[in-house]
Amino acid sequence: MGPILQSSLRTTPNATRAFRSALSPNPMNLERKLILLALVPLVFALIPAGILFVRADRTVREMDHLTTLSALVWRMADVEQCADVEGSNWWQFSTDHAKDPDDVKQKYRADQDKARQATDAAWAAYDQALLKVDATNLSPAFAKALQDIADRRAKLKSIRDLVYNNTEEANNNIIINYYLGLRASLTEALPLLIDQTTNTTVARKLLALTMVTEARKRSIEAGGLIYYQIQQYKRQHGLILDRNVAVNMEEPISFAQAYWKMIPSLSQGEARVRFMKLRDDPHWQAFFDAIPKFRDAVLYGQKPPSLDEDAWSENYNFMTNDVGDYITWLKDDFGRTCMGIRSEASRQRNWTGLLIVVGTLGVFWLSKRLARSIAKPLGDTAGELVSGAATFAEEAEKLAIAATSLSDGASQQAASLEETSASLEELTATTKTNAATAAAAVESSHNATTTADAGRHLLETLRSTVVDVEKSGGAISGILKNIDEIAFQTNILALNAAIEAARAGEAGAGFAVVAEEVRSLAQRSAEAARETTELLAGGGAGAGDGRRGVVDGLTKIRTDATKVSSQFDEVVAMIAQTDSQAGQIATSSNEQARGLTVVASAVHDIDMVTQGNAVASRNVADAAALVKSKAGEMKTSALTLQKLIGTSSAPGERRQRRFRLRSLVKRTEP
Repeated sequence: MGPILQSSLRTTPNATRAFRSALSPNPMNLERKLILLALVPLVFALIPAGILFVRADRTVREMDHLTTLSALVWRMADVEQCADVEGSNWWQFSTDHAKDPDDVKQKYRADQDKARQATDAAWAAYDQALLKVDATNLSPAFAKALQDIADRRAKLKSIRDLVYNNTEEANNNIIINYYLGLRASLTEALPLLIDQTTNTTVARKLLALTMVTEARKRSIEAGGLIYYQIQQYKRQHGLILDRNVAVNMEEPISFAQAYWKMIPSLSQGEARVRFMKLRDDPHWQAFFDAIPKFRDAVLYGQKPPSLDEDAWSENYNFMTNDVGDYITWLKDDFGRTCMGIRSEASRQRNWTGLLIVVGTLGVFWLSKRLARSIAKPLGDTAGELVSGAATFAEEAEKLAIAATSLSDGASQQAASLEETSASLEELTATTKTNAATAAAAVESSHNATTTADAGRHLLETLRSTVVDVEKSGGAISGILKNIDEIAFQTNILALNAAIEAARAGEAGAGFAVVAEEVRSLAQRSAEAARETTELLAGGGAGAGDGRRGVVDGLTKIRTDATKVSSQFDEVVAMIAQTDSQAGQIATSSNEQARGLTVVASAVHDIDMVTQGNAVASRNVADAAALVKSKAGEMKTSALTLQKLIGTSSAPGERRQRRFRLRSLVKRTEP
């Protein structure tokens, strides 16, 4: 039953829908509707709660990602600091210091190796931080910055080798540009952190940190040139007039001062307090007061305001150390802010999720209990009504199935009888055709008998003629024998005449010629007689090639004619027998045709009766279908009532599903 049912479901859409309907209870009964009615407001309440949950979860993920990226950026700052130290010592290995003492060169090499080791350690820490970054969450600009750092890092070894083996001044610009480009790539990532967050507080702190870092860097660049100016003045023991140095001091300090003015407006709370404390420090003011003085001294060719490097180092160290400590505190404050925001978002997410789950379950439980207390009593009553309707529908279904089977059987019987009647008509026509064909065969047999008799008489005449020819041949043979004997005698006489002529000498010479000619004619006559005899009797010189004489040929013709005459007698007898059998077939075919005509008439009468039965069966089936339809309408009305107020597990509903399954299986069975 299983394969048949599956085949029916695949080929009949109505059966598929009926099968699914039979297997699945209606989900929208009264109890479910009441529960749904109670849950609809809950859904609208869950929407904002879900939005809060999603936002909180997104904030947690954002802070985690930002914390990881910030750790990577801090490692970039460490690499930048170490690379600055390493890159600032390149001039010690330039051609200007090629003649320095060996101990000085060794000291330079040791300091540079130490700086390189610190840079390598910073790179290792950078790599560890990079492994924790999820590249799929990076913005295109940040990913490009990381790729730029990787590309420049790949050239670090060749630049280091070039520093130690610098023998040409043209390489100085290559080395300087590389370290400047590396520092620019490392500092590019910090401002890009702002694009990784949507939190305004975090973005504000990142912007302040970026400005402080950049302003400190530019200030240190300008302050470093003061060392260069003092050292150059001491080395040359004279004034320095280098406008490039003045420009290199003016540009970074102007940029830094613009940033320093903006930082108080971006800082808040303790960050602002700490910054104001730094700005009020005397070293701060001394640092920014000294730079314009040294710039003007270079620009106008004057002596530097101070040649005391130690005194300047106090101001310079303030910018590098104290402001550097402030940057470190800003980084820590940024981390604490991210962790605080993450903690708050995580707590909000967890509580929101818990309230969503508990509230949903609580409302659903209360709604279910209330709906069940209302729907169960009504469902029991509706179940009994459905049970009665199902019983009536089942009986109506049985009646409809029986009527349908009867109608189908009558229709099939009528169709079979109609086919049988048509076959009988075709068979009757074929039998009549066979009878006509048999009659034609009898006529053909008579004609064949007449023709065979005529042929046999002709053969008898031929045989008599051959006998007469044989007799004439015998007479011709006797005549030819006489001619042969005469020729033989003539030949002897001609031979004797020739002998006598020879004896007569010259007087008999003419007679001898005549005798020779007579002898030649006698021989030719004998030869012709022999050949004619051979042709008549056969044999002779031509016997070896299988040729027969006239007499032998006539004898064979006579013999063959006798055999053909005998065979013609047999053919005539067989044709007579065939004629008799064809006559019997024609008689039988006529009788069979008359019988089939009677049978066809009877089958036609049966077919008419069967057609009437089929029409009556269809009427019964239509009446049964009408009863079934009315039963179905009553059942549908009962089920509609149960769907409105009943439960899917009511006895009537279960009984109805079993009945629908049984009916469906009966329909699909062959």
